[in-house]
Amino acid sequence: MKIKLIILGITIFSLFSSSALCNVDFGNFHTPTIKPDESGELCFTIENNYNKTMENVFLTVEIYKYVTEEESKNINEVSSPPVFEISNGQIAIKNLGTININDPAKISLVISTSKETLQGTYLVRMNIEFYLDDVSYMMQSIGYFSDEELMNYQLNTTNLPLGCSGIIPETSFTVREPIPLWPLYVLIGATVFFGVLAVVFYMQDKGKIPKLKDWNSKGKTKKQKS
Repeated sequence: MKIKLIILGITIFSLFSSSALCNVDFGNFHTPTIKPDESGELCFTIENNYNKTMENVFLTVEIYKYVTEEESKNINEVSSPPVFEISNGQIAIKNLGTININDPAKISLVISTSKETLQGTYLVRMNIEFYLDDVSYMMQSIGYFSDEELMNYQLNTTNLPLGCSGIIPETSFTVREPIPLWPLYVLIGATVFFGVLAVVFYMQDKGKIPKLKDWNSKGKTKKQKS
C-alpha cells in the first residue's frame, strides 16, 4: 500500500509539472473535460532549450490508465476507452521533423469518446525521441517506469531507466457528464434573497426604515382598537 501511495504522489507531481527535468520543455497544457459520446482537444507545446536544432523528432502520446477516487485500472482493462482520432486507438505517434531553438512545436490531439466510455480521469504518458548532432536521445514520462524504477528514481533522481535520457511530464484529461448549473443558480438566488431580508430586518430593528416601522406601528394600533 505504501508503494502505491508513493507512486501516486510521483504521478500527481508529474501531471502538474509544467516543464521537463531536461532541456526539452513541455508546457501550455490544455487538458479537456469531455462529455461521453463527444470529443475534446488535448493541447500543449514542446520547446527546445538546447543550443542546437532537435532533428528527426518523434512524439508518442498514450492513454494508459483510468483512475477515480475508488479505483485504478490499466487502459486494457477498460471497456470502450477514449481514443485519439488520429489513430483510432490509445496511442498517437507524431513525426514533428525538427524543433528549432525558440520555436516551440504546438501539439493538438483530438480525443473521442462513446456513450459507454467510463467517467473518470485518464492518465496520458509521453515518449519523445530525437537527434542532436547525430546522437540519439529518448525521454519518457514516469508512466513508462516500473514500480522498481520509480522507487530507484525517487531515492536518486540520477537513476534513470536504461536508455532514458531525461524525464518529461505526463498529463491527463477527464470524461464526465457536465454538472447541472440550475442548483447553483437557485443557491445564489436564495443567498441573495435571505441576505437582503437580513439587511432589511437589521435596518428595521435600528429604526433606519421609518416607513416600514410606521406601517408596523399602524398595524399594531388597528389590532389594539379592534
